[in-house]
Amino acid sequence: MLSPCNSIHTFFMRYNLDAIFLDEHNTIVAIKRFIKPFSVVPSVREATKVLEFPSSLHASAFLNMGDQITFYKSLE
Repeated sequence: MLSPCNSIHTFFMRYNLDAIFLDEHNTIVAIKRFIKPFSVVPSVREATKVLEFPSSLHASAFLNMGDQITFYKSLE
């Protein structure tokens, strides 16, 4: 997770990315899929953090704007 963050770039990446932009309540405010290497994603005004995944994982396939993500701390 990138935080604080509301825009990303894929300079020097070798594969496509999916980016999930979250607000301060971890609610999805934008989803960008298949971002090509050497691209810039403009800032998302409401976003305060970003999750990035390789597009090949299809990690964002079942997520929608307005969904809320819950994070849990590991006990290790």
